[in-house]
Amino acid sequence: MVSAMETHRLSTNVITRENWSFKSIFYPKFESKLIENKYLLSYLTNIYPSSHRLLVVILIIHGFIHLFQLFMFKSEIDSQSKIIHLSLLCSSLLLNIFSLILINHLRNRFLSNLISLICLSPLIILSCFYPMECHLYILIISIYTLSHFYLHLSIFVSILITIIISIFTVKSKIYFLLLLIINLIGIYLNRLLEITIRSAYNQLCKSKLDLS
Repeated sequence: MVSAMETHRLSTNVITRENWSFKSIFYPKFESKLIENKYLLSYLTNIYPSSHRLLVVILIIHGFIHLFQLFMFKSEIDSQSKIIHLSLLCSSLLLNIFSLILINHLRNRFLSNLISLICLSPLIILSCFYPMECHLYILIISIYTLSHFYLHLSIFVSILITIIISIFTVKSKIYFLLLLIINLIGIYLNRLLEITIRSAYNQLCKSKLDLS
């Protein structure tokens, strides 16, 4: 719990949303190192675990839906594809359930991102094997939003997947353009989410000051 005097010092050093420059939209950061460290601690203990749980829920629901599809529509899927789907979906379910145990004990942004990347890896492989299915769209949006990767890591992973799929699997300019548009939407959502969270934390500090 931040004391009244400390809250005053933090709040006066927080950058208001209106004063952020175009550069800080891509790399938003509080001027005060103290408030930045407080924000990162709050992020790792509260915001990130909640977001990761939502990511896990979505991936588990996605896995069960496609497992149900595998067993209900046997004639439409060949045996080799069924084995690949089954192994990747089961590994996704196990990794995501196991990550729930780890995520609350992590206090390092890099390790948290690594856990999210491991949880998404079966879906990444599935999307590269079967790009015309809906896995890819869920994957790209999840990378930019629920995984809370660093911006450059989100862009790198998503663009790399887009290039691999466009070159080795689906050689269609229209599909490649669609994937680029989804990436642009994902970047916009990523920055909007980051700015909104920091703005909310800024207002929280000011509210504590007002109450004190």
